[in-house]
Amino acid sequence: MAANENACLISITESHLKPHINDAEIHIENYESFRTDRANDRKKGGIINYVREDLLPNTSVVVSYSNEYTELQVLYFKTENLLFVTLYRPPNCPTNMFTDALTILKQHIDKFDSPAPNIIVMGDFNFPFINWETNKFSGGRESCHSQAKNLIDFSNYHCLNQCIQNNTRENSILDLLFTNNEDIIHKIEITCTTLSDHNLISIHSNIFGKKNNKADEKSNELSNDNDESFKSLNFFHKNTNWIGIKQELALTQWTNILSSKSPDEMYSIILEICLNICTKHVPRRRNKKKSIIPRDRKILMNKRSKLKRNLLISNDANKISVLNKKIENIEKALKVSYQTERKLQENLAVAAIKSNPKYFYAYAKRTSKLGTKIGPLLINDVVTSDPKSISEALNDQYKSVFSTPSQMHKIINPQEFFSTPQHQGPTFSSFTFDKQNILDSIKEIANNSASGPDKFPAILLKKCAEELCLPLHNLWTASMHEGEIPKQLKSAIITPIYKGGLRDQAKNYRPVALTSHIIKVFEKVIVKQLTKFLEENKYMNENQHGFRSKRSCLSQLLAHYETILAALESNKSADVIYLDFAKAFDKVDHGILMHKMRSFGITGEVAVWIHSFLTERKQQVAVDTVLSSESSVISGVPQGTVLGPLLFLILISDINQNVQYSTVSSFADDTRVIKEISSDEDSNRLQFDLKCIYQWASENNMSFNSCKFEKIHYRYGNETIYSYNYTADDGAIIAEKENLRDLGVTMSNTATFRTHINSVANSSRRKLGWILRTFETREPLPMITLWKSLIVPILDYCSQLWCPWSRKDIQLIESVQRTFTSRITSISHLNYWERLKILKLYSIERRRERYIIIYVWKMINNMVPNIGIQVKNHPRLGIQCLIRRISPRATNRIQTICSASLRVRGCQLFNILPKEIRNLQNIETNIFKDRLDTFLSTIPDEPKFSGYIGRAETNSLINQSNYVNPTPNTTEGRRRRQGAVPTGPVAPQEE
Repeated sequence: MAANENACLISITESHLKPHINDAEIHIENYESFRTDRANDRKKGGIINYVREDLLPNTSVVVSYSNEYTELQVLYFKTENLLFVTLYRPPNCPTNMFTDALTILKQHIDKFDSPAPNIIVMGDFNFPFINWETNKFSGGRESCHSQAKNLIDFSNYHCLNQCIQNNTRENSILDLLFTNNEDIIHKIEITCTTLSDHNLISIHSNIFGKKNNKADEKSNELSNDNDESFKSLNFFHKNTNWIGIKQELALTQWTNILSSKSPDEMYSIILEICLNICTKHVPRRRNKKKSIIPRDRKILMNKRSKLKRNLLISNDANKISVLNKKIENIEKALKVSYQTERKLQENLAVAAIKSNPKYFYAYAKRTSKLGTKIGPLLINDVVTSDPKSISEALNDQYKSVFSTPSQMHKIINPQEFFSTPQHQGPTFSSFTFDKQNILDSIKEIANNSASGPDKFPAILLKKCAEELCLPLHNLWTASMHEGEIPKQLKSAIITPIYKGGLRDQAKNYRPVALTSHIIKVFEKVIVKQLTKFLEENKYMNENQHGFRSKRSCLSQLLAHYETILAALESNKSADVIYLDFAKAFDKVDHGILMHKMRSFGITGEVAVWIHSFLTERKQQVAVDTVLSSESSVISGVPQGTVLGPLLFLILISDINQNVQYSTVSSFADDTRVIKEISSDEDSNRLQFDLKCIYQWASENNMSFNSCKFEKIHYRYGNETIYSYNYTADDGAIIAEKENLRDLGVTMSNTATFRTHINSVANSSRRKLGWILRTFETREPLPMITLWKSLIVPILDYCSQLWCPWSRKDIQLIESVQRTFTSRITSISHLNYWERLKILKLYSIERRRERYIIIYVWKMINNMVPNIGIQVKNHPRLGIQCLIRRISPRATNRIQTICSASLRVRGCQLFNILPKEIRNLQNIETNIFKDRLDTFLSTIPDEPKFSGYIGRAETNSLINQSNYVNPTPNTTEGRRRRQGAVPTGPVAPQEE
């Protein structure tokens, strides 16, 4: 079957082959077999891999090993830098036999030079008791648990993730697939077969495909680097003459040039003048097709060519030996030259990771053995890789989600519509802005922000802000007064981004649009004014945390989690229904939004300008530089804009207007409804509120993805009587989940975060694997730069909410940094504590607790929403948080969960701080952080692992702080004075 589909590789475990069976007897046409039979003529077992003939010149056998129970075979594909590992472990395998196989595999993987190879490990492991979502064990023998733990530790060390999620034999997952690069796995299909009691696993991969080749130049392609445009200029080049650019822009008579021009003409003139000036002072980008060979390398290459010619005509054995030796020396010198160049390029790329991330990722993509691409897509039952066909298919997909505008709310004449008052309260019809407002908005744009279709670079806007604020002020003043936006700024180019699921489905690619910085500048000005009006008049939904000042994903999740804990602590359950709007931002009905804006008092030229901003927009989809045909945008708020999200919040602001019994909370379009449940009557009330929301959606021309609705039921104990079936808007029963993703955090019906912690560890290891595969360097500075820029954000995201409290979970997260630091060659021989000191890094646990303290301080100082933390200001002790009293009637499990929550643990951590730090108020956050870091530098940071024995029972500040300034009335302080607690650390002997 696999051969008929021309598979690159066919892998079989339990081949049951014996030495007397010849390869010819098991031959498959066009394939070469590589077998590892079971040792010592023992029955069963064995591995055989078939490699397609065209891949054979690129293939070598690294390991072929059997120890009577376990078989291991490792193939290496040089061009793809791929290690393909097949392993068979029988159910009755002794622990030492499986450990030996893993040890041999680890030794051979470690022999490969950096960057690390792509790794695929697959085979029949016979571990049916592992839940691969949580890595928990259920059933099985103790010896098997030990082997499974060894396998998980092995996969963690090599940044491997297990990809098989469906049963491979009856009701169990026995066959596994690990990889350190999930991007190479296109699709996994598991189907039944009569040939085996195991299911057939088909893995579709792009690893043996070629990198994307740019399509031929066509009339509808994106402009290339040779175009006379901003894209053809390298603004980050060291020879860019910013002084000359600023001088010429300052001398330009903008007021005279732009006078009496329409907004369209003004925009074109600004672009033309800026481009002409920049062309004179900014170096052009180097043509990527022409690689410049260094002079020393050219000389070596020429010498090598000359020696090889002499070698061909020489008959003297001694002379041939001398020539071969000289060629070998030149090859070594060339290798050193290539390595030196790569090291230099790597260091430049890593140094640019914050200031110019585009350069960084361009380097990473260039050095990768694999090319990432969109598709191939399944279009009309035919799989195609043609960029034009894919771009049109995606364009059709994105057009299909637009809503049909409501005729009842259609606005024919916006000038007339918004001149008719409908609001008795305050109105927002116009505002004045000056050059300083433009300048402030420019400062908020990051240097590395991607440019829009006009390719106007952010760095040009930032570097020349003083010189450009005048023409931009003139442009947007005219645009506001005339209610007209340049047409070029209402066209968007959509870039599809894979978001998960099957890669051959158009619906699994999210549209991302980049818009011009020139209009973003004015959007920031108008958003500030509009937000101020809406907030002051309390038109914003109080439970909406998206795109609002002082609010975030974290603030929303913390408030939601406190609601859950309050219900559980009262010995009640809590039901949460997660609603899913179908393409909410794309379906915004412009007419309904305009009517709602007018009802809020938003009228006059502001409303007319917003109407122009939303309407008559166009978009195209770009795939491999090929553009789709242009399509009209008939609904929605524009993607990639600053103003769009705020307009969506206006539309959704009254979603809970008829909700009576439940709490509706939102982050943009992510909406959840929660209610305490103690009886069926409570469930009926929650269902009633859901129907009110369904009715609101219908009235606002919005629609739901009913099939994506999810319910999670939080139980306070072991009660089972409440199993209410809630229904979606189409009458379907809403599926109940044990775990689900909420704003990037996995919420579990146990009200704990074990599943999310495992997910964070896996995500961090995936990114770590990418770093080790992509970059050759293992030096401290670039490695730490990569760590802080790429992995730390994954570990920090909402860590104040899910901060682990069990030792096992703490070590799971900490092991990511421990593994990373062990890969830095110069300090790999040191233990983890020593590595942290040399690198001047906090442990991950200390870093989390630091963030918790900072967030509590922000809540106390009203910088973020307060979830109920109260303080007292003692004349002698200073500001202290009041520790929330947990209800003694709550179950032990709920008391433990509440004790670990931010509202309790955060207060405990804050109260540890010295009085002079706790009393800091009305200061900048950075000043508080500096004072906090000074204090933390005095606290031992000794993360706990096996063999590491420190001063305190745990590495938490709550324990470790007693060894700096022990509090006399604490148990820890008394124990220390009595000699019950060690006064110094015991250094670990080994990793």
